[in-house]
Amino acid sequence: MTMRQLRLGGLTFKALHAVVCAIVVSGSALSATGSLACGYHNPQAIARGSLNWTFPKALYVRTALWQAESAGILPQRRPQRMPAALAFRRAALSLRMLADRLSEARSRDGKPMSISVVLIDSLLWTRFAATSAGYTALVDVRGAHDGDVVVVTASKVIEAMVRGSLDASVAEAHGLMRLYRQPQSHAALRALLPQATNTEHASDRTTANASRKMSGE
Repeated sequence: MTMRQLRLGGLTFKALHAVVCAIVVSGSALSATGSLACGYHNPQAIARGSLNWTFPKALYVRTALWQAESAGILPQRRPQRMPAALAFRRAALSLRMLADRLSEARSRDGKPMSISVVLIDSLLWTRFAATSAGYTALVDVRGAHDGDVVVVTASKVIEAMVRGSLDASVAEAHGLMRLYRQPQSHAALRALLPQATNTEHASDRTTANASRKMSGE
């Protein structure tokens, strides 16, 4: 009896293989919108290629990250990988601090805009929801909401922006941050983010707190 003749539950092995492949592809597509756990929680379940399918050229951020490290724009990567729990905590801290910065900047601008950020290194989604008081960072959500501007970047970029060593305009110029969806809002976001990440505009207290907390991790 040949393999082609073998059947399992009424399916030939060839047909069964096709079904399994369809399930895998469907799971990857769901992961692109954050429907599955983020990379800190379940790294093997996430396919970055599916994110790149949804947001074309999103993976270019990874290449830009390596180039920025080589050029000294960002610190060199750690020789040893940080434990997932600590990496998640550090990323969440940076994202919440960025929300505070955005709230300060928005108080001068006054234009509400909801933003979703996905970190290419972990596929962690965070939604910066616009409120009357500014912005609230909802860390580890399932993905962007309709109407959100989507920002693809990396945890190291967010941390550098919060520290005040990198502002958003420089990050985007070097390919460390890419904007997607709601193109009519991109200009406003490009005006808002540099205000939130430029140490000349951010409060001294916020910058000092960021450096101290990051150093203490």
